[in-house]
Amino acid sequence: MALTREEIELIARCKANCTLAGILFGEELGGDRRYAPTVTPMTVAGLVKDFELEVPHSELAMHVGAAGGKLIAWSLREDGRYAHIVYENEKACCGYTHGLPTEVLTPGLVRVTKDLLHIKEG
Repeated sequence: MALTREEIELIARCKANCTLAGILFGEELGGDRRYAPTVTPMTVAGLVKDFELEVPHSELAMHVGAAGGKLIAWSLREDGRYAHIVYENEKACCGYTHGLPTEVLTPGLVRVTKDLLHIKEG
């Protein structure tokens, strides 16, 4: 069965948006040694509930359209005061944003991530 033009455009847009999200995430973290390693859902499998792998409905997350999106990857600064995330987005496929950990990650996920990466508040 052949793909329709709309399906091809969606795939192309999705790949472009996910690539851009990955580039932005990598650029923000790449040269900044204050960030702990990138974490993915596989890293915390069995340590958090499924709902904790979704972006919370904070004011920031709702404003940028990330609220409720499934997390693909995230990182916390080594003092635990700032976070960067890449998430699934139904409209654009993938998205990237950053903010306070409580704005872009659930409290349980922040706790588990800090424990795994030995991050202490600064």
